[in-house]
Amino acid sequence: MMDVKLELIIVVKLLASFLLGAFIGLDREKHGRDAGIRTYAAVCIGATLFTAIAAHLVSDVAAASRVIANIVTGVGFLGAGIIYRNS
Repeated sequence: MMDVKLELIIVVKLLASFLLGAFIGLDREKHGRDAGIRTYAAVCIGATLFTAIAAHLVSDVAAASRVIANIVTGVGFLGAGIIYRNS
């Protein structure tokens, strides 16, 4: 069961990932590139949330690292989609 302190830590991590993702997306939109603020903010929040859930639910480090590895794979597919779209 989660306590309030752990929930606040997760919320702070989600807010930080949103701000950093939005900042990266803003820079991309400013330079006229695809995948702007909403895309990067959503990807960052999703990756942070899945990582936080995996770290909390799974006590096995190998299982949590598999979740993180799949997040990296998903972000790679998003990048490949952007490259393919621009070609």
